[in-house]
Amino acid sequence: MKSTRAMNRCMVSGLSAGSARRRFSCLRGRSARAANRSIDSGAGGRHSDRADAANQETEILQLSPAVRAYSGQILLGVILLGLAIGLAVRARSFSWPPWIALVPLACGVLLLLRVWIRVKSCHYRLTTQRLFVRRGWLARRVDELELYRVKDVVVNQGICNVC
Repeated sequence: MKSTRAMNRCMVSGLSAGSARRRFSCLRGRSARAANRSIDSGAGGRHSDRADAANQETEILQLSPAVRAYSGQILLGVILLGLAIGLAVRARSFSWPPWIALVPLACGVLLLLRVWIRVKSCHYRLTTQRLFVRRGWLARRVDELELYRVKDVVVNQGICNVC
């Protein structure tokens, strides 16, 4: 009975029946055939419950783009805001019109707003069976990738791409 309960825990945690049997038999020091008998000897209804629990989709991870990816644009926006404040303070001493400070202020605010919209309008969600990519601010677009179709992923990164 203990072996069946432990096996059920392995099945619920997302392991397939074969890998759960191998892992369980290695942990207990039993043969794979004995582990198979202890699993298959359960009631018929319990076996279908285990199969349903193994096929359920559970959420693993939720992410949004990192703000630090836009650090150059954020720095430029802050510099433009600082320039606008400096121009607003010193515009009269240079005999410039006071509205001249609105130009870098508008550019800085628009640049920072663009970065904020980019970060907030993209969302990634990874489940045990699919990857969802939600994009858009006013009009949403959801891309869904089923993970069982993914064959192989190779990432090549050079020295220049590390930073």
